[in-house]
This record gives sequence, C-alpha cells and structure tokens, in this order.
Amino acid sequence: MQDQFNYPLLVVAGFPRTGTTSIYRNLEMHPGFAVPIRKELDFFRQAERPLNVYKAHFPRHPGARICVDVSPLYSLDLAVPDRLSAAVPQARVVLLVREPAGWIQSLYAQVSSYTPDPPTLSQFVADPVVKLFNRQVDISLSEGVYRRSLEAFGTVFQERLLIIDFAAFELNPLEILRTIEEFAGASPYFTAENVDLRPHNSSRRAQRYPPQLVRLLSQEGVVRVASKVVPAPLLRRARSLLYYAGDEEKPVADAASNREHDAAIARDATAADRETYAELFRSSPVRRASELC
Repeated sequence: MQDQFNYPLLVVAGFPRTGTTSIYRNLEMHPGFAVPIRKELDFFRQAERPLNVYKAHFPRHPGARICVDVSPLYSLDLAVPDRLSAAVPQARVVLLVREPAGWIQSLYAQVSSYTPDPPTLSQFVADPVVKLFNRQVDISLSEGVYRRSLEAFGTVFQERLLIIDFAAFELNPLEILRTIEEFAGASPYFTAENVDLRPHNSSRRAQRYPPQLVRLLSQEGVVRVASKVVPAPLLRRARSLLYYAGDEEKPVADAASNREHDAAIARDATAADRETYAELFRSSPVRRASELC
C-alpha cells in the first residue's frame, strides 16, 4: 500500500554535531544500505505528511537493503519518536551523545558560521535556536536536553534504540561503524581500508560553501529532479566535494584566556546535561535503551 513503509529503516537521529555527516558518508558507501542523496530529510519533524513523499527519497526497489535516514534534528524534537514509530514500527534508531560543554560550543560555532550577525556564546546558551533552512528548533539547556530526548526515544523504541558516546566514535570510528551495521542487521562491510576518516562538516570550517547553494540543495523538488537527470554516482561525487571544501581553517584570534572563558560559560550552561552524560556512559560507550530502565 502507498501509505505503508515496509522496508527496514535505520534512523540516525543525532544529536547535532556528533559525527552524523561522517556516518552518513560512510553508510552510503555500504552496499547493504539504501541512502538518499540528501542528508537531513527531517520528515518526521513535520506532522501529517504522506509516507509516499518519504518513500520517494529511497530507491524504488531497494531489495534487501536497509533504508537510512540521517536527520540530527530529530533528537531535539520530542514529537518525533511517536510519529516515527507510528509510521514505521520496524525502525531502528541511533542517538549519538557528546560531552555537553563541547557539544554546545560546537553547535554554537556551526550556528555562527551561517548567521550574518551571530550572538555571543552567552546569548546563545541563554536561548539556543538551531535552524535548518526554513525550520528551527528551540532548546532549553537549563532543563537538560539529553535526559528528555533519551526518555522520549527510549520509551518508544527500547531495544531498537542504540545510544553511542561521540567520544568513542572520534576515537575509533571503524568500531562504531561496525556496531551500527550490526545493530541495523546489515552484513559486515567496514574495514580499515574502506572507512572514510576525513573530517566532515567541521564547524571550524565556517562558510564552506555559499548559503544560497545550501538552500538550493535543501529543496526536495530540486534534489528529486537532479536525481532523475544526473547519474547518482556523479551527483554524490559533486555533493561530497562540498564536505571537504575549504580545508584551510579560518584564523582564530582568541587568546587562551578567552577560550577558557567560553569553556566556563559552556560548562555552567550544560550542568543539567553533564550529570546525565556522565551517568549514561559510566560503564560503556555504547548502550541500549532497555539497559537504562
């Protein structure tokens, strides 16, 4: 039926700034996954959209392959777990969680890189707003971001939710990618020779490409038309060049004292999440939601 999504589905739900672009890039090389041309479909953040729109992002006949949706803003939207589970009950979800102070500083750097008149870090942590083209999500650091998201996703998905410490992915991406492929039910593929270890979408590389191009590539209609007239390998190659554009980092003029000042602001702002993070990965960098009950 048109209103059913009967394929296996792996959703990498974030959080933002936890290596999701790198995971997306590696999963699309895996022969066992069907990965859409565009990252961040963001489909389940919008209510009452027909599933045939979602299905159009994937090959018409994926066969035994597992469909993949990498949308990090899902992690910040507490309505997503119920919508996703109702639409695709068989979905499996991966959440990557980062040390909170480092996470909020990385998120601030990314937001600032695309904002003409960015706020200061103090202003940002007081009222964090994360925008994705014409959509945005507001978060509250004082209430804790991680706990509420983990509870929302864990309650719905339980054994079908895998929680990963971003620090473990940074330290050993191959091991974490193998963990993800096993969790998804895919055949083993990743080796030290075929994993792409290059930094993807680094917040240190501000203005990697023009915002106008980003907005253009975010349009579903544009991507759908392009995928019909341009061979998929060529389209993926052109898009991947954007990931690595601007390898030279912008000069950083701040002194060590300013960096420590920003770190202190970040630590104070994320106090609620630091306790959650420490408890979450106290015994292992990879957890199932059922272990947290």
